[in-house]
Amino acid sequence: MLLVASLLLGVTSTKAQGGKNNIAMNSFIEKGTAAPSHNFTGAVWVNMNVKSEEGYNVNIGTVTFEPKARTNWHTHKSGQILFVIEGIGYYQEKPVQLIQKGDVVKIPKNVVHWHGASHDAPYSSCSRF
Repeated sequence: MLLVASLLLGVTSTKAQGGKNNIAMNSFIEKGTAAPSHNFTGAVWVNMNVKSEEGYNVNIGTVTFEPKARTNWHTHKSGQILFVIEGIGYYQEKPVQLIQKGDVVKIPKNVVHWHGASHDAPYSSCSRF
């Protein structure tokens, strides 16, 4: 199962580039660690792929939701973009919307929303927030 979206560390390795520079790399398909229960309902794993404290101006993570798992209602002060990489899920800002592999959901800044897996299938997304 693939994993996408937002909170903890991924597996890191180092590879040489051109014989002189080392580049830190991690995998966005690693499952990551269990998500904190105060932010999610059900079984959810988070793999933080890029973090702003690493010197980038963005957070990107992979989050995997087991069937029926979801986020709590929340906002992002810079907005959020979900790239659905696996499964079937739901997104709700106003009416509930079905989301599935290949969809891109652009959530404006400070918009209250939730997203998660369908009742029968897992859902994974890569998020920029």
